[in-house]
Amino acid sequence: MNNEDFWWIVGRYLGDGWLRTQGGIIVCCAKDELNEIIPHLKQCNFNYSVVEERTVFKIHIPLKELSEFLKVYGKGAKNKHLPGYVFDMPCNLLDNIIKGYISADGYINNKIYKVSSISRDLIYGMAQIVAKTYKTPYRIYKNHR
Repeated sequence: MNNEDFWWIVGRYLGDGWLRTQGGIIVCCAKDELNEIIPHLKQCNFNYSVVEERTVFKIHIPLKELSEFLKVYGKGAKNKHLPGYVFDMPCNLLDNIIKGYISADGYINNKIYKVSSISRDLIYGMAQIVAKTYKTPYRIYKNHR
């Protein structure tokens, strides 16, 4: 549980992942992002396979224990959130959750980190761990599409 790469994968899952029906997870990425994700998977010693679709790669990690662990983070993009224990984690691990999430659903512009989600609970949770980890304030904007 002290593996920083594991928590980076958790952050990436929160942004672009879902639970597999038969156990394990799938993490989706743009074709130019695959090389960013693979080193983290290797550091976790996860078995995985990559399926190329027309515009994306889908990384299948068939580890049932991983899907059981990630169930507490919610199912479906709108229902994802950070469970309570996350807020008590050390800052180095929280930093990796944030970086993994930014990799999926965020970007950096002029040293300002921006993330998005359709999950209100996830955004507020991410904001809290940003404040704890980086000792900085945050802003949340709601956009109607």
